[in-house]
Amino acid sequence: MKKVLFLSLLAPMLWFAQSNDLSQKFKVEVGFQGLNFGFEQPLSRKMLLDINAGIGGRVNIPAGSSIEYRLGVTSSETYLSPFFRTQLRYYFNRDARAARNHSLENNSGSFIGFQTKMVFNKSVDDVLVSDVHFGQQLPLGKHWIYRYHLGVGLGFNLAQGMGAFYPAVGSTFGYVF
Repeated sequence: MKKVLFLSLLAPMLWFAQSNDLSQKFKVEVGFQGLNFGFEQPLSRKMLLDINAGIGGRVNIPAGSSIEYRLGVTSSETYLSPFFRTQLRYYFNRDARAARNHSLENNSGSFIGFQTKMVFNKSVDDVLVSDVHFGQQLPLGKHWIYRYHLGVGLGFNLAQGMGAFYPAVGSTFGYVF
């Protein structure tokens, strides 16, 4: 009888307990980078690979050590380019979030990340940009997320071999399927 009572008290806690594990997610996002479709694939309990393809602004590294980013359409030119991006994230605080009863939904938490993005420009040379950053992914309800990151990056003009450092800043709203 004591075992039945113990299990009946314990069962609701097991049913509603959150798992600290990351999970696979398909998503669509919009932000500074443009519009993209992506897939988040856990590699371990704390490491995740985020793979995205989309259309965003034109990234250019002209002669000299500068980098420019333009997004939009003017009367004379369109600043839109397709891109492919991967981001490796190491979540360092998911256990602490769970202990504070903060949501772990949609792979939420603070992370250190490494991102590489290939931008296929139409009117200028293609550019490869990579950065290291700190960021957070936060849930906005059951299907919505907000993610930001801050760091430092290095971009390369692949045709001319020129590179430039840049501040890596990103902000994204997404819908998770």
